[in-house]
Amino acid sequence: MNRIIFLLIISNILFSCRNEQESNIILDEIVISDYMGKPLKFYIPKGYEIDKKIDDDSDFFFHSYRYPDSSFLSIMGGSNTEFKIVEDLKYSRMEKTNNISMMYWEVKEKRKAEFDLALDSLIED
Repeated sequence: MNRIIFLLIISNILFSCRNEQESNIILDEIVISDYMGKPLKFYIPKGYEIDKKIDDDSDFFFHSYRYPDSSFLSIMGGSNTEFKIVEDLKYSRMEKTNNISMMYWEVKEKRKAEFDLALDSLIED
């Protein structure tokens, strides 16, 4: 019984540390208009510079953000659009929902939780 209580206490401590780390992460809200002019909100890590921005009048948009530590995050929207993950990219992840894809790559391990939170926000919306 004591072991079970001890394990519960340890798991609660570890879980609260993880939540505390995520609660310290602050993401920027950005707005990108889709091809019909509807504003779409995204949450991405702070400290970015716009790397590329393509807004096609038909049904496609692509925005790419570069970070000082050489991390990248891109958002692409439109019918039949999807990123292809290259095996060699370190710490990469891609999520897709409702014809919108978001991907990061070359993220340093210490910032992975921050970028994961950004992609998780795409899934939650």
